Amino acid sequence: MQNMQFRDYVFRHNPAKIRVSSRNLIAEDFLPGKGGVTRGLGKVPRQVVCSGSFSGANAADALEQAAGFRRSTAHEQSGVLFLPGMEPFTAQLREFVMEAEGDGRVIPYTITFVETGAGL
Repeated sequence: MQNMQFRDYVFRHNPAKIRVSSRNLIAEDFLPGKGGVTRGLGKVPRQVVCSGSFSGANAADALEQAAGFRRSTAHEQSGVLFLPGMEPFTAQLREFVMEAEGDGRVIPYTITFVETGAGL
């Protein structure tokens, strides 16, 4: 199985959980004499929420993994997101949250990406 990758950063281990959501915008109208009517307005860009942890033999190793991800996402431009079992697509980093836990050898994270160049 391929490892998750965003731009040039390849994750050592895939996140424990990857959630990809997509949805369509639907307008619901009421027409007198006809009742409810729906019509499609297009797709909303996909959102990807990943949760996992950076881990290492010591806290410095785990922190270096997190720092490597931050360096590769320092600018706000879009990049190609590779997810296991899916075709790659262009996305932008929306949010990166790290947590401190235990002795620092494991750093839990949640990362949110949003697809760019698609949808409305």
